[in-house]
Amino acid sequence: MKILMLTPYVPYPPASGGQIRTLNLLKYLSKNNEITLISLYKNDKDKQYIPALKNYCKHIILCKRPEKPWQFKTIWKALTSSDPFLIVRNYSNEAKIAVDTVLKNEVFDVIHAETFYIMPHIKNTTTPIFLVEQTIEYKVYQHFVNSLPFFLCV
Repeated sequence: MKILMLTPYVPYPPASGGQIRTLNLLKYLSKNNEITLISLYKNDKDKQYIPALKNYCKHIILCKRPEKPWQFKTIWKALTSSDPFLIVRNYSNEAKIAVDTVLKNEVFDVIHAETFYIMPHIKNTTTPIFLVEQTIEYKVYQHFVNSLPFFLCV
């Protein structure tokens, strides 16, 4: 099978739960499948991990996303958009173009999307999409909001 996998982070090095899970998926799936990986990255240093990922992926495309989520520009965009904060914070026009280009030039059996907030990068397609949610995101952000000083939550 040909798989297009989209992740909101570079799955290497395996330093967090999501990275560990995704890297193990790549290791397992690459045994009998051809994988094209499109990942979002924050820092240019993440590009150094491409050689490690080439062991599992035929093609790897890294696309820049905002490094810091709590910027005025991102918050303002989220407030004035109908999209949730996580989508605005993780959106990359570079990734949208990369996904469009790859889908235009290749046929995939399935698109594997890690997290709902990667979905806006995928245009309308007839290719089946396997959407994976690793965590209950609202719980993570609820914890963050609960830790804020009370005057910011009013």
